[in-house]
Amino acid sequence: MRGINRLSDAAIKKTKPAEKPYKLCDGEKLYLFILPSKKKIWRFIWRDGTKDNQYTIGEYPAVPLKAAREERIRLQGLLEMGLDPNDERKWKTEREKHEAAVQGRTFEAVAREWHVRQTAGQSENTRRLKMQRLIKHVFPYIGERPISELTRPDLIKVLLRVDEGGVSDMPKRVAGIMEAVCRYACDVGYIQNYFSQSLTRSLSRRVIRGHRAAITTPERVKQLLADIENYSGGIIMLYALRILPYVFVRSHELRGARWEEFDFERHIWTIPASRMKMRKEHIVPLAHQVEALLIELREFTGDGEMLFPSPMSKTRCISDVGLLNALRRMGYEKNEMCIHGFRAMASTFLNELGYRPDVIEAQLAHVEKNTVRAAYNRALYMPERVQMMQEWANWLDALKNGHAYKPSTLKSVTTLQSLTISPKGVLQPASDVRGSSLVA
Repeated sequence: MRGINRLSDAAIKKTKPAEKPYKLCDGEKLYLFILPSKKKIWRFIWRDGTKDNQYTIGEYPAVPLKAAREERIRLQGLLEMGLDPNDERKWKTEREKHEAAVQGRTFEAVAREWHVRQTAGQSENTRRLKMQRLIKHVFPYIGERPISELTRPDLIKVLLRVDEGGVSDMPKRVAGIMEAVCRYACDVGYIQNYFSQSLTRSLSRRVIRGHRAAITTPERVKQLLADIENYSGGIIMLYALRILPYVFVRSHELRGARWEEFDFERHIWTIPASRMKMRKEHIVPLAHQVEALLIELREFTGDGEMLFPSPMSKTRCISDVGLLNALRRMGYEKNEMCIHGFRAMASTFLNELGYRPDVIEAQLAHVEKNTVRAAYNRALYMPERVQMMQEWANWLDALKNGHAYKPSTLKSVTTLQSLTISPKGVLQPASDVRGSSLVA
């Protein structure tokens, strides 16, 4: 070491490099290292027990003497608080890297991350719809912008564009997705403030969801069934249309059906929870008309997993758009009938025919909010559901063929637990008929 006096700019400028590095002390742990390469480096050196530690401040003259002394004061303060200056530098570097990454993280990148992490437990159809709405309505306008730079007005502008499209409930659906993405971004630290609450309040007009189009007169149902029978499209689509009125499940539940889900000995179709909207397993009792159609369909698709495989791939099912287009080709406009309308159609007529609303709701897979009541309903309603589904099929056939038919409702039955169902849907004492496992 060449000197222990406090340094000056004049003295530093006069220093010359040597064959080996040497250091000049400014006092209080601050040193200037003179390297053979002519570089002059500020370092803060302190002893921790028997070990010397050093922290590189920077190169002179980029870091002048005054700045080096100010940094020494800060570093000494860290030591007095029990903090290692090098650890503090690592934390600062990581924080800066994180902040830089966050600043560059786009809304689309965060939305796709949210979609992977936060929607994994939802059905594939729900996940697909959410991503489609992001791709169509959101990404083209704010997808490439850093999410940390977005403001509430930016999101409102997106919704106003959706609102102009004329689909009454789409702004609400898109708003819900954007709110979820921003809430996730706030939770993981990508943004500091959650600014997307209740976005629909700022729309220019109130968003009102309308009823889905459905045929609800016997004459039009008869015509619809006749048109389905005369459908001239693909054979797979034809059988999907034929079966749908009898079972009135949701579109994706029908289209994604697999042969392994059907138990022809017990006459039931069990839709797994993974394909149900509410993530609960659902049982569809099979009327003998449905089983007859399934036997016919098996001649065409029984060698694969799917009942209704796509023409492009046996491992994928027909699309909801394809099913809807088939309905449109038969002449049914969107304000008259949609695929979901088969559910509304069944609900309307079954209520008019005298079936109990709780039984109908159970067969529609509308979840009972009271979990205790829901478990009780599952056991209580199965015999009624079996008979209702068979008599519903009989009613549809009678209507299609121009015959008079009135299902015998179960209003007078009081002890359903003691009853079971024959393969054709007739209630009998459990001891008289096989298949009592349906009453469970």
